[in-house]
Amino acid sequence: YSYLQQDSQFSMFKQIVDKAGYASFLNTYGAYTLFLPTNDGVKAYLQSTNQASIDNIDAATAKSLVAFTLIADTISTQFFTDGKLRTPTTLGQYLLTGAVNVAGVTKTVINKQANLVQGNIKVGNGLIHVIDNMLVPAPYTLAETIAHDPNYSIFTEALKATGLFET
Repeated sequence: YSYLQQDSQFSMFKQIVDKAGYASFLNTYGAYTLFLPTNDGVKAYLQSTNQASIDNIDAATAKSLVAFTLIADTISTQFFTDGKLRTPTTLGQYLLTGAVNVAGVTKTVINKQANLVQGNIKVGNGLIHVIDNMLVPAPYTLAETIAHDPNYSIFTEALKATGLFET
């Protein structure tokens, strides 16, 4: 949290952390990895969700956004291989990393939502990876996503009948 306070390019994410009530949590002892969006990344998120400012985000959404960017494990960029990271976020969802070649430049992409800007920033309780966009958690499980599509209604019934829907 003190890292966020020191650098104005993260002031908007700091506001989200404050709204979520996670400031003291981010200051605690432990081993964490934070995917930290820049102000431009937070602005892009606000625009994509038609929100005028962080004031329009409710506390539950703020908690979800912060929890999705935080992992209770120290994971350096050397473990960013194509696929999911070894530890889920504190929201319980896994993040994916991968390499993408754009105009001859290879970039590391996080969750197909953000590019890695700067990695492996060491802080007292873990690592920070600066990213250029907000990471947004999936709103539904795989089964719920299938259930929302009427083309898969029979398959949804089968998932429920076998007990696999909750799994």
